[in-house]
Amino acid sequence: MKLCSISKLFATFCFAWIPLVFVLFLPHASAHPLNNSYSHLTIGEKEVDYELFMPEMAMLVFDMNRDGAVTWDEVDAQRAEEEAYLREHLTLLNEETPMRMELVSVKPEKKEYAGFTFSLRYVAEQPVKELMLHYNLLFDDLDPTHLSQLLISDSGNLEQGILSANSRTFHYASDRPHSFGAAFRAYLLLGIEHIWGGADHLLFLFALLLIVTRVKDAVGIVTAFTAAHSITLFLAATDRISFEPRWIEALIALSIGYVAVENLLGQSVRVRWAITFGFGLIHGLGFAGALGDIGLPPAYLLSSLLAFNLGVEAGQLVLVAAALPLLLLLRRQRWHRYWLRGASCLVLAVSLYWVLDRLGWLPGLS
Repeated sequence: MKLCSISKLFATFCFAWIPLVFVLFLPHASAHPLNNSYSHLTIGEKEVDYELFMPEMAMLVFDMNRDGAVTWDEVDAQRAEEEAYLREHLTLLNEETPMRMELVSVKPEKKEYAGFTFSLRYVAEQPVKELMLHYNLLFDDLDPTHLSQLLISDSGNLEQGILSANSRTFHYASDRPHSFGAAFRAYLLLGIEHIWGGADHLLFLFALLLIVTRVKDAVGIVTAFTAAHSITLFLAATDRISFEPRWIEALIALSIGYVAVENLLGQSVRVRWAITFGFGLIHGLGFAGALGDIGLPPAYLLSSLLAFNLGVEAGQLVLVAAALPLLLLLRRQRWHRYWLRGASCLVLAVSLYWVLDRLGWLPGLS
């Protein structure tokens, strides 16, 4: 084998791993971690309503027959045990005084993945002014990597955060100003966190940019993606259209693979904006699914929706600004086509894995 051929193969091997490193080192690199929960607290005068969504895989502590799955019958039969578990591991203090907890209801629910929603009510003796949440679910007995996305609603005021094994306590002062600005800031940050917490949307953009030759082309692609996902995000978030989250998540993964195949076949960048717009409509439904899990404040519905979308745009622009100069530089290299093929093959493999995973077609991962 000629020396130049060996060099080309070596370059292909080395640079093909860049997309994999990109995926692995993103925060929460799994496209949408299936062990995450959602904590939504609504503060009243002397009570706090707590909607806690727990995914199925986080409920294995209540797997009665030890078959590795939790059914509704198992959850329904263990209300007393669940209430005791939640009371022990999930506490609220109002001005350092523990609040009384009651399990109001539990129901199966499908968000981005299947799970169960627990409706809890915490009651205080005095008006709620300074709230302290201690969240200790799953960390020590089942899953130290568990995260809970936290949203606190208080008469239009919004506070958001992330609960984890290293950050189990959250403090909230309910006498903060209830304002448009607070809601806008909270949902702007939620948008940024969502785009950086899900590698699939970012990998889709990365795959689109692989064949870009000019900054002008990148601007057209990003504009088409932004316009498309903004349309479906608005329609879905305002209940004008509905969809099955499982299939949308699978289609998002499939869109990444489609773009990778186009890269391998030598698709012209001139028509890439049209492909981007079409798939962007699907990605917008994915954004809406995440936003639906969190909820929108009725008093600031449209402004919060706009803020979330702007957060998504800000997050993706950071990727474009970081990746585009490197991709344009790589394009000038003689071995660029080998790098492009290797990178596209790896992107295709990741996307197919996500498709099978999201449809529940991987053995033992359904």
